[in-house]
Amino acid sequence: MRINYKQALVAASAAVLTLVACGKDDEKPNIPAVAVSITDLAADTAAASGAGAKAPRYFTLDSQLLSKADTGKWDISFTGTYNGDVAAQNGKIALVDSAFDALTTVPHDTAFKYTKVGINGFGGAVGWYNYNMTSHVLTAQPNRTLVFKNRAGRYVKLQMVSLYKGNPEAPTRATPAPYLTFKYYVQVNGGKNLTTLK
Repeated sequence: MRINYKQALVAASAAVLTLVACGKDDEKPNIPAVAVSITDLAADTAAASGAGAKAPRYFTLDSQLLSKADTGKWDISFTGTYNGDVAAQNGKIALVDSAFDALTTVPHDTAFKYTKVGINGFGGAVGWYNYNMTSHVLTAQPNRTLVFKNRAGRYVKLQMVSLYKGNPEAPTRATPAPYLTFKYYVQVNGGKNLTTLK
């Protein structure tokens, strides 16, 4: 039997390329983009009620654990009034005027300019919540989404919902706080697509 070595070499090369391509697909599976919802996560509730700053809390997105200690293994921190100021460990934050599900892609690099995001409109600050100087109540700005990178360098979009227990429509200064309610999505494939299932 006569063997055509040129054809055999081409066939073998094609097989190798096919295996490599399959390997790449296996490394980046098509995982459903489902957001994680966190409800009534107790922060510094031991502090006196009011507008004073609370002790920092550190949150890890993967484990969904909130810690009092800065172990260095966290993604975002909650500080300031009612633990309402959000900061990311891995760089600056972009604050986008968009509903959570409507935000489908990472904004331009120039949007990442905030070291922390909290109060809105006070001293010209741009943030995710409004603070009522009379009632001392914090309310979330509608349709504002934070974008940042987690410790692993993957993009995250996050929306703060409430700092009050039970997320009441009309909280008062007597409503238990801070109890953090928020939702987030971590871009699993390392890209800039932030589309989430509604």
